[in-house]
Amino acid sequence: MRSTVVTFPSGRTSGRSRIAAVVPVGDRHGLAVAETPFHPLDHTWPDQPADRGTIAGLPVLDCVTGARSSSGEVFVGGDIPVRRGAEGWEWLVLHVTSEPLPGP
Repeated sequence: MRSTVVTFPSGRTSGRSRIAAVVPVGDRHGLAVAETPFHPLDHTWPDQPADRGTIAGLPVLDCVTGARSSSGEVFVGGDIPVRRGAEGWEWLVLHVTSEPLPGP
């Protein structure tokens, strides 16, 4: 998995991407993708709320920042123990859904 590429700064409001990982976010599902137009809530600069929409046909209830360590552990929001740019960390946009992804 690599850091999520965000496309909203260039004006994109929709897109298609592969789902790179699914991680727990409380009792919900955090879908990390390779590329997204969604703006996540940034826990260090919460001036803009998270975008809403759909992903894989599921309503996105929240969109948050995640970070994956070099050991593979994923941290969410205020639980992220490093600053952006820390070596060995990947930054993710997690699209939070209440239901798991539908099967193939």
